[in-house]
Amino acid sequence: MRRPTIPSFPAVRHLLPFSRPASRERRLPAVVVGAMVLGFVGVVTPLGTASQSATAAVAGCPEPAAGAVYRTPSSSIKAVALTIDDGPSGAWTPRILDILKANGVQATFFLIGENVRQNPGLVARTVAEGHQIGNHTDTHPTMTSLSAGQQAQQMDAAQSSIVAAAGVQPCFFRAPGGSFSPTTLALARERGMSLIGWSNDTLDWDAPLSVSPSYQAGIVDRAINPAYKNPIVLLHDGSPGNYRQNTVDSLQRIIDSYRSRGYTFTDPVGRPGHIGDPVGYLDSVSSPAPGQVRVVGWSFDPSAPTEPVAVHVYVNGAGYAGSTGVARPDVRAVFPQASGNQGFDLTSPTAGGLDTVCVYAINIGPGTTNPALGCAKISVD
Repeated sequence: MRRPTIPSFPAVRHLLPFSRPASRERRLPAVVVGAMVLGFVGVVTPLGTASQSATAAVAGCPEPAAGAVYRTPSSSIKAVALTIDDGPSGAWTPRILDILKANGVQATFFLIGENVRQNPGLVARTVAEGHQIGNHTDTHPTMTSLSAGQQAQQMDAAQSSIVAAAGVQPCFFRAPGGSFSPTTLALARERGMSLIGWSNDTLDWDAPLSVSPSYQAGIVDRAINPAYKNPIVLLHDGSPGNYRQNTVDSLQRIIDSYRSRGYTFTDPVGRPGHIGDPVGYLDSVSSPAPGQVRVVGWSFDPSAPTEPVAVHVYVNGAGYAGSTGVARPDVRAVFPQASGNQGFDLTSPTAGGLDTVCVYAINIGPGTTNPALGCAKISVD
């Protein structure tokens, strides 16, 4: 992902935590903000409360989609979601993670519960490196052959194993083979998960059990064609045969093709990710009063998880400096290595009108990047 360039500060002003005034706030609808978010972000929503589910608040799970999702949402950007099924695999998942990390690319891994129990460390690594986790059932059955109770058990067993391994609740569910019923959809939504399909099946699941340059060329071609503006690409790092060398050898070419054509790598609902330090989310952008913009979110640097993180807010290019320091017990619950004060709640001035607001976390650890936590446009009086 091409990281944004942070403009130089004009006059840097320190921000103070914002106290809610009596006047109403105008909040940008989540669907509008979500389409414009850059960097490693969660879904941008109206401000919640500390009583919200910690997983939903921190992992950024959006409201489950009403139907199956086959492409990333339409927006002004070209967005591709790389999805990788049937792992984790001790043989192949590390190699895929290495390629993604080297390219700074986010993917969504749909995990099978029984494989999670065999490789819990790989699940933790996948989450720690900034990827999304999806539920792909416990034993990979055909869901439409199961009763409602059996389908629920498949989801719940996988979910429990994923939470035990990495402490996160998946936002997404994918039915093995893409075979699902209205019951499957309803059960996934009841568990806070969107049901995810795909637009581009690479057929890597049918690859020969030996290196095949010609089949790899087909994997790449099917990953990028049809050339949708917002594709979801299906790949595999696990069974059948547990031989995924052809997928591994194709992945770099798939990344290069999409990147060369200006695509942003996102999760299945269009949220871009940042692979690296620090991590965090822009939870909300609002206008609490005329001439003011308020941003709320959280961030921590994994290399110094208990230390404050500098947060820079830009409104139409004018920069203002603040930092974390607001209590966020929900963040601490999911990331116990962080302190309980990794939130930010900052307000900055604006002349009003249609404003572009961007928030960046400034690395205080060994990293040298300043990743975007989110950007949005908002109309301010």
